[in-house]
Amino acid sequence: MKYLVEIEDDSQVLERQQKQIDNFYGDASISVVGEHKGSISMSYACLHNVIVVFVLMLCKHIRLLILAILSDLTAAVCVPKSHLEQYGFPSGFRWAVATAAFQIEGATKEDGRGPSIWDEYQTKPGKISDNSTADVTSDSYHKFHDDVKLMKSLGVSYYRFSLSWSRILPTGDISTPNRKGIHYYHALIDTLIENKIVPMVTLYHWDLPLALQDVGGWLNRKIVKWFRLYAVFCFREFGDKVKHWITLNEPHAQAHVGYCGIGEEHAPGGFQDHCSWTQYLAGHHMLLAHAHAYCAYHNLFNDSKGKIGISNSENWAEPESKIESDFAQEVRQWFAGWFIHPIFEGDYPPAMRQTVDKNSIAEGRASSRLPHFSDHERKLLVAPHLMLGLDCLH
Repeated sequence: MKYLVEIEDDSQVLERQQKQIDNFYGDASISVVGEHKGSISMSYACLHNVIVVFVLMLCKHIRLLILAILSDLTAAVCVPKSHLEQYGFPSGFRWAVATAAFQIEGATKEDGRGPSIWDEYQTKPGKISDNSTADVTSDSYHKFHDDVKLMKSLGVSYYRFSLSWSRILPTGDISTPNRKGIHYYHALIDTLIENKIVPMVTLYHWDLPLALQDVGGWLNRKIVKWFRLYAVFCFREFGDKVKHWITLNEPHAQAHVGYCGIGEEHAPGGFQDHCSWTQYLAGHHMLLAHAHAYCAYHNLFNDSKGKIGISNSENWAEPESKIESDFAQEVRQWFAGWFIHPIFEGDYPPAMRQTVDKNSIAEGRASSRLPHFSDHERKLLVAPHLMLGLDCLH
């Protein structure tokens, strides 16, 4: 699978200063392990979501996000504002907004909700600069009726929101459902539908139940089963009203930053010394969890006419010159390809696979730090995807 970008010819390209890229993924650039170095211009080409756009965002330098629908893929590119009339908005364009449960709900200790990894993370000294918490935030748990009214006044067609796993299943286990939390989401969904706003539900937006993190979280292979059971529970509970599902929101952010990142700026944190393998294992289990939930939805609810996919954020790389095009392609494989290539090709991108395998051998390891998929897992991963989310946050 190729990650293509058009390179503008510039006959007056100045001699480049070699720039170290310090913030790419482990083996890919890289300050964490240090295998690759290179110079490149980072451009956020802003690929966004399928079917509908989750959020319209303003780009820097007075640029506007312009969108064009290609088949079932909605592509968004940051272009000069002056190009608005040339591009316009395509027919069938749908305005949408998106939120995450932990960021807006509040009520973290109410009505039986269990703690998540972010509840614990926010209490760690030095993690939150002003020591604020998400105990109240926008208080959408109590004010969702007002939120829906505001969305309706804006002409919003779709609303993507995430379910709090720990509000629905406080311990992460389907044997202990929280009916008050479930009732809240039913009320929200019903209110959206009454106001002619289509609910688009994200099953997981980084707020893993703390009880599951205590037994390994995304590093524990059993989480693939736990997530599938949670997903099926939600499909059965809300599936008659919800026809657009996202399994995981931006999994690479939690895998790379939460289970690796320098500075530990993302829950759960604490894996900096083991980053060379923890991020890959967590990401591997996230991909398998997505595949199992995706297949469960289609196997159990094939007649629901619903759509389900995964949503990933992209940092798109464009070369400053044609000389750097190969390196730009490799960077795109690491950023865009980590969680997208496997669901279309059944394995990680070639640059990622070859680099980590080679480095693992050089380190004297018995197996690669980047796990392999079995034949059965490959078949699960490459099931036909009718919806794919690509987020640009810049």
